[in-house]
Amino acid sequence: MRRFNFSQTRFINAHVDYAERLRNHRWIQRSFLLPGNRLPLYKTAHSGWLSVRPGGSHAMRYRIDDAAGNHSTLDFDVVGDAEHIAATNGHRVPDAFIPRTRETTFERDGLRIIFPAYALYEDLELHVSIAAGDANTFSPRYRIQDPFTPVQKRFRLSLDARGVPPRLRKRALIAYRDEDGDVSSVGGVYNAGRITANPRAFGTYYIAADTVAPVVRPVNIRDGKDMSRLNSIKINMRDALAGIDSYAGFVDDQWVLFTYDSKRNRLEYVFDGHVSKGRHRLSVVVTDQVGNVGRYEAHFSR
Repeated sequence: MRRFNFSQTRFINAHVDYAERLRNHRWIQRSFLLPGNRLPLYKTAHSGWLSVRPGGSHAMRYRIDDAAGNHSTLDFDVVGDAEHIAATNGHRVPDAFIPRTRETTFERDGLRIIFPAYALYEDLELHVSIAAGDANTFSPRYRIQDPFTPVQKRFRLSLDARGVPPRLRKRALIAYRDEDGDVSSVGGVYNAGRITANPRAFGTYYIAADTVAPVVRPVNIRDGKDMSRLNSIKINMRDALAGIDSYAGFVDDQWVLFTYDSKRNRLEYVFDGHVSKGRHRLSVVVTDQVGNVGRYEAHFSR
């Protein structure tokens, strides 16, 4: 097997130790198949699971071959430890059981999650904790499972938004806070007292509002600058939370084509037949996902 369909790429999360990849950035392959792993890579009569009983012993051998025919082997024994097995089974009681193969809804204290069938790679013992919000939130903080548990398909996340003031409903969204404390938006639509989004990761979610316009900053232009020796106009843009939704550039009120470099959050307009010699007025308008608008304007000459 040398390749697989692009649509199957996300199943890599079931092929590797997903938690190890996130925590330590190491790619470690599983030696067994999760039930929801649909990658067409495996040539095996079984799924690789090993039943280890207390006191039992199993001789293991791993053999790795490269493309040139070289190989290495690793031999070791797996021994069942009754004390370790008992400690592993002593985890806390889950809040719900989410089967992998059918749609399931979970509700608790303003939180509603709808898991579609086959959203998960295996049946899940779901754990949810709720913490009070703060001055920057309009809901409690809901920690859903943990970010180290992979998800294949988007699930529907709906939060009680009655705490959002009417004037901020158009700017409200569901925010995601990662393990390092960084906050991003997963979007969301307000309807009938709730905000609903469709994320594809577990972790901490809450309602926030973005009232700050995108920042639009010039890179190689300023008001009154002679641009005759340059072949393009470059503009940087960024948004603190909701994310950029759209942008448009105009020269003398006529639309011109700005291309977007996502790696640098940069817009660039390469001068073409729309800009002749003489004095001109540039206008760049950037709108974020909740309707905040940032602008940059300058006069220049060619």
